[in-house]
Amino acid sequence: MSNGQPPTPKDFLQELRTSRRTQGMAVVFLAVLAGMVWMLWPEQPKRRARAVAGAPAPVPGEADPQLKALEKLPDLAKLTKAGELPRDPEMSRDLFLFDSRQAETEVYEVFVPPPPPPTPEVVETKRRQADRDIQAGTRPQGVRYLGFLATRKQGQIGAFMKGEEPLTLPLGDLSFPGWKLVKLDDTGAEFQNLKYPDLRHKIQPSDGAGPQQPGYVRNEF
Repeated sequence: MSNGQPPTPKDFLQELRTSRRTQGMAVVFLAVLAGMVWMLWPEQPKRRARAVAGAPAPVPGEADPQLKALEKLPDLAKLTKAGELPRDPEMSRDLFLFDSRQAETEVYEVFVPPPPPPTPEVVETKRRQADRDIQAGTRPQGVRYLGFLATRKQGQIGAFMKGEEPLTLPLGDLSFPGWKLVKLDDTGAEFQNLKYPDLRHKIQPSDGAGPQQPGYVRNEF
């Protein structure tokens, strides 16, 4: 090799016999090569090799005792799925909450007692209010107030129109059931309910031909 010629296999063997360094490198190379071949072997041949080397051969028809032992350990039995991705719903969750415990929904039943029965005072108040509403619905309707005339003999007389027919009602008239004519003036005719004196109804004055503009008062008499 000193004359610049490439080394031949004969020269390599001679170097391997005489050089300790070359021998050591060859041993290391062979050990690395054997380790790489062992890592590339399939899993089944490795188990068979271990069984042949150390453990007794399994009886035909029986399961491997080592596999039975692994099946009892659920965490170790799932090691073959360690490289699989989680399901889509789990991947869409927050990374910080991926392994956290899910929140539990707590349901509470609250007993609500029934409302107390109404007192007699409340019942009477509701009854009177309903009766007042009925009385208010009977107020004089369908008439227009035209004006009034004051006489010495009959006192004040109100002039009204009911549809197309003229109607005259003296003060204190009871022509409308449940109502009494109690006031006549230029501002209107006022009726009072006989059952509830504080319940009153006032008709604004208007022209015989129809309603007038606000603020306009006309006495047909």
